[in-house]
Amino acid sequence: MRLGTATTCVLACAAAIAVLAAPAPAEKPRQGVYVAKCNKLERSAAFVGRMRAIRGSEEMRMRFTLQERMLPARSFQPLSVPGLDVWHKSRPGVRRFAFRQRVRALAKAAIYKAVVAFRWYDADGNLMRETLERSRRCRQPGALPNLRIERIGRRQDGRYFVRVGNVGRDTASGAEVQLFVDGQNAGLVELPDILPYSIRGSLFAGPACEGSVQAVVDPAANLRESAEDDNALTVPCSELR
Repeated sequence: MRLGTATTCVLACAAAIAVLAAPAPAEKPRQGVYVAKCNKLERSAAFVGRMRAIRGSEEMRMRFTLQERMLPARSFQPLSVPGLDVWHKSRPGVRRFAFRQRVRALAKAAIYKAVVAFRWYDADGNLMRETLERSRRCRQPGALPNLRIERIGRRQDGRYFVRVGNVGRDTASGAEVQLFVDGQNAGLVELPDILPYSIRGSLFAGPACEGSVQAVVDPAANLRESAEDDNALTVPCSELR
């Protein structure tokens, strides 16, 4: 149930600079970034930034930042990618400047976009203008598990049992389930792999129940799931069977 963490091992690959010496009469800055490639098999993407000189500018620079949205999260988070967060410089005096940035080792079930900072400098190295542009999205497909508590009960020997179902489309590995009896921790159990559309059970030795019991799967929020609001179930003691 991991939300928005930036732990993806994304790598920035070698980039090529394209410098064009053709004159550009336009005085207003023209800049932009677009998705040149979104490879779903190789888990990679390529973004290209382009900019034109403005009146009086001698050098242009751009810097790429990669943003990631790890589904089912709803917001993008910036990623710290080694070799990516650097300023790329044009040759002095050129009128157009383009840079291609490739990233690989993207995560499944995630969406990526590039944010590019553009800067123009005069002959003395003074900053004349800067702006930001965002690319369109590159979506990486992939299925995720979805764990939920199916049932809490109590056996004749006094032990509690918890059944955890996986209603997602991928295997859930390394998940844990925790039981609380009347608000008191009754134990934490590591579950074996749970295949899609299957159920695993676990047993707990706990005190007699007076009010209610609650089971929580993935209590530490270590597992990415397709839904994040069905990981807990509370049952009154009177309904245990």
